[in-house]
Amino acid sequence: MRRTNRAPGRRASQASRTKRKSAKKKYGASNNLRQTLYGLGLWGLGIVNALLIFSFIHKHISKGDQKILPLTQIEQSSEPGTERIQKPRTPLLKLEVLNGCGEQGIARRFADFLEKSGFDAIKVDNFDNFSMPKTIVLDRKSKNKHNGLRVAEVLGLSSSAVRYLASQDTQADVTVIIGKDYPKIEFLRSQK
Repeated sequence: MRRTNRAPGRRASQASRTKRKSAKKKYGASNNLRQTLYGLGLWGLGIVNALLIFSFIHKHISKGDQKILPLTQIEQSSEPGTERIQKPRTPLLKLEVLNGCGEQGIARRFADFLEKSGFDAIKVDNFDNFSMPKTIVLDRKSKNKHNGLRVAEVLGLSSSAVRYLASQDTQADVTVIIGKDYPKIEFLRSQK
């Protein structure tokens, strides 16, 4: 009797093997296609991810609206065969210097110092009020505050004194508003 029990079991396992083989033949091509499409989809997502990362880095590291200047310019002199290498001229930053502390003549002193340092003070005037506690530098043109940081460095101010505030009403690249802390500013202390 045991032999008869084994035989049907063997037949059942052979039948199930036959069914599996036919299923592999039937669905094998669609499984390969599905795996290929999943692989291509993952590669596509990887490429999109890489482009997004590159775009983010480019946006936050690039200088944006600043021009790239040539390293040197070669100037021909009047004598043939002689050349002179000249440093490129950087455009002067246009400054607006405003008195926000009420001290008589302080805006003019700041403007004179900044002009001697290579900036162009196009406006020297009083601020809307005289109650500014600290001197601030407003960068009007570059979102990365590059221009404002140049002015703050010359004045001996920290980078925390620089803010970006775009303005279409002024031609100035940078606005300096002098606050009541002006006696602590480095160039004034060295002049005393």
